[in-house]
Amino acid sequence: MAASAEDGVCQPLKDDRGFSLPTGAPAAPPPHRRAAQAGGADAALGAAASASRLPDFSWPPPAPTERVVLQRKQMLASPAPAHPSLADVGDHLIAALQAAGYSEYSVYAVPGGFAIVTRLERVEADGTPSAAALRFQAPDAAASGGLGRLFGSPKGYYRQIVLIANADIIPPGAAPGPQTAADLLQGGASRLTAGYRKTRLTDDYQVAALIYEYQKAGADGGLKGLTVGHNDALTNLARSGVYPALASAGP
Repeated sequence: MAASAEDGVCQPLKDDRGFSLPTGAPAAPPPHRRAAQAGGADAALGAAASASRLPDFSWPPPAPTERVVLQRKQMLASPAPAHPSLADVGDHLIAALQAAGYSEYSVYAVPGGFAIVTRLERVEADGTPSAAALRFQAPDAAASGGLGRLFGSPKGYYRQIVLIANADIIPPGAAPGPQTAADLLQGGASRLTAGYRKTRLTDDYQVAALIYEYQKAGADGGLKGLTVGHNDALTNLARSGVYPALASAGP
C-alpha cells in the first residue's frame, strides 16, 4: 500500500478505524521535525503530529536529574481499549497526575509524540510533597519576572516531572538553569488535540519520566538544578503519588 501524492506532499492513508498508517513524511519539513523523521517516529505519527497544533517542547529536553521508562502496562488505563491511540496514553497520564494532586500542567508536542509538564512543587528530602500550604506556594513579590516564584519561595527542595510519550530516542540536552522550571511549564496547552486520537499506539512507543530536582539554599538565594538527586526516579514517582495512580487511574 502506498501513499498518494498531491502538490508534492505525501497524503497519509488510514485504516477502517480512522487511524493514520505509517507513510512518508511531508516534503520540506520544518527543521525541528527533521531529526524525528530521520528516526522514523513522525512517519508513525503521520498527519496527527502536523495537525496537532500543540506548542513545541524544548528539544532535546534539558538534562533531567533522573529518568525512567514506564512499564508498558502503566501507559494505559485498565482495561485498555481494544485499539488504543496515543491520546489514550495521554488521557491515562493526565488522570494519574490529577489523582496525585497535579492540577496544573502543560501539554506540548515533541518529535513523534507529546510531553506533559507539571508545575514546580516543593518536596521534602525523601521526595514526598510538602504540606499543601507550601507545595505549590504562590509567587512572592520579592523578585521580578518569571523567577518571582522561585526566589520568593522558601528554602528547601523542589521537583518538576515531565512525561514524554513518543517512539523516538530522547537525545541528551543541556543542564537546566534557574529559569528552566518556569520555562518548561509556561506556554503549553491544557490538553491533547484531536489528531492524537487518530494515531495508533504501536509497540514502538514508550513513556519516559524525566525528574528535575532543584535546591534553594535560602530565601534570597536562587534555584539550583541538581545533577545527583536525593532519590532515584522511581522513588520520586512513588512518593509523588504518580506511580500508584498509574495503576489505579481510570479512563
